[in-house]
Amino acid sequence: MIFLCGLAGGVLLVRYGLVSASVGLEPAALATGHAKAAETVATAIDAAVVDASADAPPQTVEQKLARLRARLEELGDQASHPRDIAETSEFKEAVALMADAAQPHSLAQDRVLKGPWVLGSAALVALTQREDGRAAVAEICAGLDQFGGWQIHYAFPYFLRHGQPDMALGAPFVSARDWWATTPVIVDAARDYFSACETRGDAVALGDGYERVAVDQLAQSRAVLTAVRHPSAVKLADMIGELERRRIDRPSLEVVGRFWAQGQGQELIVPDGWNDTLEQAKGLLRRVPPRSLIVSGD
Repeated sequence: MIFLCGLAGGVLLVRYGLVSASVGLEPAALATGHAKAAETVATAIDAAVVDASADAPPQTVEQKLARLRARLEELGDQASHPRDIAETSEFKEAVALMADAAQPHSLAQDRVLKGPWVLGSAALVALTQREDGRAAVAEICAGLDQFGGWQIHYAFPYFLRHGQPDMALGAPFVSARDWWATTPVIVDAARDYFSACETRGDAVALGDGYERVAVDQLAQSRAVLTAVRHPSAVKLADMIGELERRRIDRPSLEVVGRFWAQGQGQELIVPDGWNDTLEQAKGLLRRVPPRSLIVSGD
């Protein structure tokens, strides 16, 4: 900084020196002297800037990604589809930084799970390319309901590359949000995912996660899969429908009654006049599919 200030001061001294020494010179000669002095000083300043840059420490990967973030967010605001931003040099640079085998896969995984969305999208592409990208499948699948539409768009190619054989075909939809069904970038990406899996011969299976979710979540997942309109998605939606029919909505039923554990109820006193009605009720409950039953009494 001191060196550059000195150079700037030198410009003034040279200029005034030339003016003082050039009294009586022709205007053309005076202008030539000024131009040469200015060119000399500009060259010296350029050299000083180059020297200062050479002395600066190289940027870390974290710093480079931070630099790219602002520009990528600006490009994301201007884009109308995920593929628009994927073609930019900034997006490709971010992908290359996180896909570099010299960097840990956690560099990309953290961007996927913790945002921002634009770097998270680039990170999903990087993990798709990485040989060790499979390590993040479970966490990314579990957190998919927290992603934006464009990130989910990039998640499906990632699952296609690294999901099998550990992840069931229907696993990405276990926590599907209702707005997925009306978001074209998600529906289209999901359809492409199912088509590629079908071509590869992947089994159509829901996975274990659906057994643990609430009934209303099953309905949301089924609605999203139905909106995808692919044969594999329709099969999965039918499987979820079967789960819904078998599922006992315990929270709702516990509002009006209580469940007995296995073996309880042996002490129940049943009047003889109830036997025929109880047998009819058992028949309705045990049929396939079971029929709804309302029991009322004093």
